[in-house]
Amino acid sequence: MTAKSVKTMFKKYWYLLTIPVFYLVYKKISSVNEDNSDKLIIKDVSGATLTDVDADRIATVLYEAMGGYGTKEDVIYEELKGMSKPNFNKVYNAFGVRYYNPVIGTESDWALGDKRNLWYWLNAELNLSELSQLKKLAPEIF
Repeated sequence: MTAKSVKTMFKKYWYLLTIPVFYLVYKKISSVNEDNSDKLIIKDVSGATLTDVDADRIATVLYEAMGGYGTKEDVIYEELKGMSKPNFNKVYNAFGVRYYNPVIGTESDWALGDKRNLWYWLNAELNLSELSQLKKLAPEIF
């Protein structure tokens, strides 16, 4: 492809280059969330026995279990099994809000995803049966 043919093609199809720009502008303007899943509401951790390092590790493991294509439910179950509410709150706080793309169900970046908290991630990645199983394994966090 020569420089002249690229220039000709650009002149002919210039409008196609504006689509991603308009999409990003639209996404940022319209990303008003009424469910507060984009907010990190700091939870009370009094009574937690996890250290900050442990909470950060568990938050990272959960993120990795849910972040890519396919969800590693067994990892989520193992990390949250028997967890107390204060310990879960500490993990929730450590998880913070991370970019999630609901269209493809994976982690994302600022352009294609929305900041979501741990509860949103769990509800988006686990179906009702899997959430029910998690509730049996960690009843205190529900």
